[in-house]
Amino acid sequence: MSIARDTLAYWLAQAANAALQYLSMAVVAVYLEPELRGVLIGLLLANTMTVSLTHLGLQPTASYFVSRAREAAPGAPPGPDHALFLLLIALITAIDAFLWWAFGATLFRPALSKIPPEFRAFLLVSLGVIPFSLYLMAGQGMLVGLQRVRQLSRFLFYFNLINSVISLCGVIWLGWSVPALVTAWALLQALGAAVLFGLLRPLAPLNFRTSAAELTARLREMSSYGLRGYAGNVAGIIVSRFDQLFVLAARGMHGLGVYQIAPKLSMLIFMPSAALESAGYRQVRVAEPAEAARLTRELFRTNFLVNGLLMAVMLLLAGPIIRIGLTDLYADAILPLRILLPGTLMLSCSRMLSLYFSAQLGRPQVNSIWAWVAALFYIPVIWWVVIRNQGGLVGAAAVTTAGYGVLLGGQWLTFMIHSGLWNPAPYLLPQPRDWGRLRRLITETIARRGL
Repeated sequence: MSIARDTLAYWLAQAANAALQYLSMAVVAVYLEPELRGVLIGLLLANTMTVSLTHLGLQPTASYFVSRAREAAPGAPPGPDHALFLLLIALITAIDAFLWWAFGATLFRPALSKIPPEFRAFLLVSLGVIPFSLYLMAGQGMLVGLQRVRQLSRFLFYFNLINSVISLCGVIWLGWSVPALVTAWALLQALGAAVLFGLLRPLAPLNFRTSAAELTARLREMSSYGLRGYAGNVAGIIVSRFDQLFVLAARGMHGLGVYQIAPKLSMLIFMPSAALESAGYRQVRVAEPAEAARLTRELFRTNFLVNGLLMAVMLLLAGPIIRIGLTDLYADAILPLRILLPGTLMLSCSRMLSLYFSAQLGRPQVNSIWAWVAALFYIPVIWWVVIRNQGGLVGAAAVTTAGYGVLLGGQWLTFMIHSGLWNPAPYLLPQPRDWGRLRRLITETIARRGL
């Protein structure tokens, strides 16, 4: 399966998901006032932020080790990787439970105090499905490692389709508010994890019969790889998500409910990079170093051109998308969205470079170093802009985009030093062979009558 066709399959699924999510977001925005929408986002953030900050590099570790094991011994009996990921998920869940029990009331008091008392019990519902959220993360990584990108595309499409349809029906016809929406979301996390487990069982059967010594050595190796990239993931989450926490602290639930529209919509242009990353993972990992560097540059260029076009469209349509689809109640998100779009483009380009360092070199710590450089720039600046000087929604978006710029600049410089590919033109400008590749892709897709 070519990178191009895998990418297109993944992207079409993501595009359909994006349309459904926008429709669902618009309906929820119309039926829930901004403050209630902020409460909903805050409750779900408790899960997503906890998972993002404590997952120990689960998804890239799953992709790397499953791919490596598959190529090292194609006909060998199943290894212990799937079972070890379940063990890691149990361990991470226990760590999360302890952190919330010991420090939750202290660390998250500013945010928790803004959630109305009648909704705070649903925080436990959101946190209770953390193991299922972790398995969804690991399972997607395993499918990428197994080169099952099209299967992953179908799973994501149907999972998000069901999620969006249930939210739409619940809000429109059943009058659901925050409690029912959080409960439905939690149940779908559990259902999605169960379906993904069923998909993976025949592809990566559980093997608990490996010797204790081999299990220990394998777990140590996984933990070492995951933790080297995990530090960068934490820093990346700080830059990409903490703007919402600062807006919550400065503007309350109403401000969060309005502002979150901007990062949510800006991530729509991130879809091609997610598709390219999944489809190109194995090719970058197994290629010779020089070829892997050239392939990474091609992925970077493709990502920049496609996402740049999407960014231009979104910049033009930001006003109508929000004013018409979400009503004027959310008009204050228009300018933050336009500011975040260039930042999201830079973030998507950085993901292509991350692929080279983690998959080809096996050195995810390179990504971690630059992610922390960006985070250390970001934290004091966003505090100064949003909290100290009341920069509001626009200030939060501007600092986030600047943080993405620091991350991309550092990774790009490191990549060029390591690869020797200094000429900027092949990174940013279309090359003659690109048109031939696109023509072949379209021809093959039509010949196959779809994906």
